[in-house]
Amino acid sequence: MKLKPIDLGSQSNVGRYPHAGVAQLINCHVEEAGKEGRVQWPIYADSGRLHFSSLGGTGGVQRMLATDDTLYVVAGRVMSKVDQSGVATILGGIPSDGLVTMARNTRTAGPQIGIVRDGLYFVIDNNVMTQINDPDLSSPNSICFLGGYMMFTSSLPSGKFMWGNLDDATAVDGLAFAYARTNPDPLLIGKARGRDLLLFGNRSIEVWYLNDGSGDAPVSFRSAMSVGAYCAGGVIDTLDTVFFLAATANGFAGVRVMNGDVPSEIGNPYVNRVMAAEANPSTITGTVRNEFGRTFLEWSGTNWTLIYDLKTQQWHDGSHALGRSRVSQYAQLGSQLIAGDATSPVLYTQSPTYYDDDGDPLIVTVRTPPVHAAPNRIEINAVYLDVVPGVGAGQGNAQDISPTVSMRYSINGKEWSTELRRSIGAQGQDIQRVVWTRIGTAPVNGFTFEFSASAKVARGLMGAAVEYTVLPP
Repeated sequence: MKLKPIDLGSQSNVGRYPHAGVAQLINCHVEEAGKEGRVQWPIYADSGRLHFSSLGGTGGVQRMLATDDTLYVVAGRVMSKVDQSGVATILGGIPSDGLVTMARNTRTAGPQIGIVRDGLYFVIDNNVMTQINDPDLSSPNSICFLGGYMMFTSSLPSGKFMWGNLDDATAVDGLAFAYARTNPDPLLIGKARGRDLLLFGNRSIEVWYLNDGSGDAPVSFRSAMSVGAYCAGGVIDTLDTVFFLAATANGFAGVRVMNGDVPSEIGNPYVNRVMAAEANPSTITGTVRNEFGRTFLEWSGTNWTLIYDLKTQQWHDGSHALGRSRVSQYAQLGSQLIAGDATSPVLYTQSPTYYDDDGDPLIVTVRTPPVHAAPNRIEINAVYLDVVPGVGAGQGNAQDISPTVSMRYSINGKEWSTELRRSIGAQGQDIQRVVWTRIGTAPVNGFTFEFSASAKVARGLMGAAVEYTVLPP
């Protein structure tokens, strides 16, 4: 028998077919420990959540925007403001159900917040929300802020975009418009990036920039590219750049980031297949969060969430009872990371010091790359898992008092063995090595192992190994 470390994987990248591999990290992610660490790529549980605020109305959180001390939230059809202690006040209603975009200006008398949804425009000024019915604002479908101006895209097929008056979110001049005309596709959304305005159609992107103000328009055309946005909700702006799900005339074209004026791809094959298979792309949402000094980008569809870590450039899955993460949007309110629920008017605080999902288990699952000895068969006599133990709480449910981690295996990536549980140590114990014995023999495909536990139990995984024997083909 030989002892062999096995690869736990560094990201989710399920093969096109199960025989090619079903490697996934679900509700957990890698960190690069480097040569100083015990292992180079330890795997840690994602952060948990705790209830922060209940909002008015019904429906999930659609969009959030934070000022210095106040969070503005659209949940369902209701706009609320929330203070840093979680007290929510309803400001008004928005009678539609489409994509919401929000932006704030930098007016010295106090910032105004603009909200656009389905051709409707609202402004919050001194915490009073007013609908703006300006005939010069033609069917707006998004808003962003650039250089003192509220910038609007339009759903009109002409590619029209508009801008408000300087430092005044309530007024739009009848001559304050221009057209994106490189390609004959309607605009889906606009995003500010530094001094640039990026205009996304469904087959093209145009880049306009803030000029010296001497002309009729505050922005001038610079470049265009023949790739657009797959959906407006999947366009995320952060760290002076924009990430988006791309599309061309031939359909979905991967996950991309704007490097200068070049849309570079960052998705892997698994991520691209999942996103391209979404039955209704208009329901895809994107959001961004910052934790541990790192930036995570999240995209969610009907029953999936895929998360990209900018630091490691690796992907992992988020999951809940919904089949996707329960979170639709993130915002930073003071020192608190606020998460908005995808289906209910509820907000949470999120932190690595929370070990469940507001009372629901946060299940950490790792599916390994295949362990094989091709072209020979392999017999596994023992499997060892090196665990960063969580809590043996001494109280609560049985899993918290006497926590366990489960393992199951597959020889084809489709059918799985029964779940085998092992103790990870009660309160006061420090059992890190978990062992399963007499696993069996696999054909040339080898074994794929799945390890699973709640984040309360296993805060992380350091590595795994097998005792094995190579058998003739």
